[in-house]
Amino acid sequence: MFLYKLICNFAALMRLKICDYHRFIHSLPLKLGLLAVCCLLATDVAFAQEKGKASYYSRRSTGAYTSSGRRFHSDSLFCAHRKYLFGTLLKVTNISNGKEVVVKVVDRGPFIKGRIIDLSYAAASKLGMISQGVGSVVVTPYKPNKGVPYKFDSAEEMPEFDFETTDDDGTTPAWINKGHPSMNVVLLGDSNTFLGGEDCTNPRGWNKWFNDIFKPASCRSYARSGATWTNTPKTRRNVQENIQTLGDDNVIYNQVVRLDDAVGRGRQPSPQLIIIMAGTNDAWFLDKRPHALEKTARQVFAETGSFSTKLPSAMLTLAESIRYNCELLHRCFPQSQIILVAPLQSVQAARHLDAVNQLIEDCGREMNIGVIRLDRESGIRSISENQKKRYTTDGTHTSVEGAKRCGRCIASGVEQLIKDKK
Repeated sequence: MFLYKLICNFAALMRLKICDYHRFIHSLPLKLGLLAVCCLLATDVAFAQEKGKASYYSRRSTGAYTSSGRRFHSDSLFCAHRKYLFGTLLKVTNISNGKEVVVKVVDRGPFIKGRIIDLSYAAASKLGMISQGVGSVVVTPYKPNKGVPYKFDSAEEMPEFDFETTDDDGTTPAWINKGHPSMNVVLLGDSNTFLGGEDCTNPRGWNKWFNDIFKPASCRSYARSGATWTNTPKTRRNVQENIQTLGDDNVIYNQVVRLDDAVGRGRQPSPQLIIIMAGTNDAWFLDKRPHALEKTARQVFAETGSFSTKLPSAMLTLAESIRYNCELLHRCFPQSQIILVAPLQSVQAARHLDAVNQLIEDCGREMNIGVIRLDRESGIRSISENQKKRYTTDGTHTSVEGAKRCGRCIASGVEQLIKDKK
């Protein structure tokens, strides 16, 4: 279809009666110029209408900076699109119910195959797709006569982070004031958790800010830099593992082993809450974990019997490793609540991170375990970090500002998941 339109446009232009036609029409530069114009015309027509899947931002994204530089607000009719210029107005139609909404492009995305647009919560609500999560839509450019009324445009002036730790009236929620003085929290994960230190006091790690807000009885990290969810054929039990780089034994499994050992020796109180944030290295170094994405969550959870009795070296896919470690934790700490955190967007791991995070979410759903999608909810975008480092120091590892944003986002998400569990 694109080629057909290209040829038609080119033929139409060639028939035009241009002054000095014979002198110019046989010149190569003019032909190339005409061909370029035709390409632009055909491309414009090709982008005139798109059909595909739409998703929407979490409400916790309010206040985050978008790729356009402006603040995001869930009550504004905003969207993210990969192609259209910032400020472009798009009409989005929900195919299933015919509802329409006009939104303004302020961000880039989505970067998941099959999805063509990310909507604000307000826009998704107008389309009636909140309960669906993802819906089939038609997207077309919109040219208004009198403009579109956007709500809360002043959100750009909002104080940073207040959106994550205050109620609608601006007051601090009761759960932050009270904290969780009877809850012992354990953290497992990779470098962005490791940065906060075992005692969760280093501001470069999100766990420091999480600990300050959540106020548990204790908060201890067993995370290791370079750790992956996925095991290898050489993975074995190793309580002493501490290489801080990618390795056969530097896996979440051995963090579970060290936690169990510490509790058994009385060095660590039995946790009531276990948070696991990993997956970046599984995506970043997929060549070192070649089997990681070979099985879906549905395939792994269709297998009967307990995984926790198997050898770690047999868990070579991401979904298998997630199920394996969560079953081990349930066996060792049956009263603990487990929460999975899908990591923030990464410049270095961008190619495979969407697939990894989706697998984490799918596994959580299969096990009825809460999942926080930090890649969607933190407001940290790899495309922005690739242009200018603000929330990360290198595109993956958080700066103090990025750690603070992630910590507060996770604290808010964890609190909600705890409420939902009751």
